[in-house]
Amino acid sequence: MDLLVGDTLGKITLYLNSGTNNEPILTSSGFIQAGSGDLDVGDRAAPVVVDWNNDGKKDLIVGSDTGYLYIYLNSGENNSPIFSTSSLIQVNNNPVNLYRSSPDVCDLDKDGKKDLIIGEYNGMTYFLKNTGTDSAPQFSTMVELQADGSDIRENNSKVDIADWNGDGHDDLVIGDYYGYISVYLNSGNITTVDDPVIPGDFELHQNYPNPFNPVTTIKINLKEAEQGSLGIYNAKGQHITTLVSGFIKLGESRYIWDGIDDSGVKVASGVYFYRFEPKKFSRTMKMILIR
Repeated sequence: MDLLVGDTLGKITLYLNSGTNNEPILTSSGFIQAGSGDLDVGDRAAPVVVDWNNDGKKDLIVGSDTGYLYIYLNSGENNSPIFSTSSLIQVNNNPVNLYRSSPDVCDLDKDGKKDLIIGEYNGMTYFLKNTGTDSAPQFSTMVELQADGSDIRENNSKVDIADWNGDGHDDLVIGDYYGYISVYLNSGNITTVDDPVIPGDFELHQNYPNPFNPVTTIKINLKEAEQGSLGIYNAKGQHITTLVSGFIKLGESRYIWDGIDDSGVKVASGVYFYRFEPKKFSRTMKMILIR
């Protein structure tokens, strides 16, 4: 077995094993290549090796800081993979966009088709059921996985599916931002999952960096231009400042907050919330300022 390691710069390093599986001896073979240069997804590459299209060759699914999931199909051989262009995994004809996405591939519902499990920065863990075929996966919904009736939330989750206790069922192993690893045992094979989450009219991303000092960026994606507002609030719900109010363009918009309120005063360290309110829905997310 060899080792692939994604890094914070968006690249993937290959470590070839010249030893055995019991006693591996790993040597760096450099960055994985795509096209004429290093494979690069921007920031924080999270790779998974899988034969995505069932052609007998190992392919790559790569999560990223932007939240997109990239597919790199292997046009070479198994012992000499060649990757060129990438495509994006879609849900309901829209690219998956979960901040700092961390994917794993498995057949969670045991229907004979590969599904996706995705961890992300806010700690949610999503199940994407394959409604296509095993050789041409398609996804129409995302479902937030639950344990004991509550959403699974492990900050900045990195996920893996494995039969942890050897009972024949797929369990969920999640690493988090603070370095802890949690195991969620599966008491029985999953055959149905309710309450699908369908991508809405907008996406509000986790601010970056977070925690931050002195400035942070908030990104919004709109599927159509519309009126809306983006406000900052303290932990008591008191309004601090408004970053935008009025017409917001179609597509991606970025807004910077420098930790200053409407009066031009620097606010103290602590927890703050930003709320985006377009015409149909609203969403609030948390951020941390450290002076």
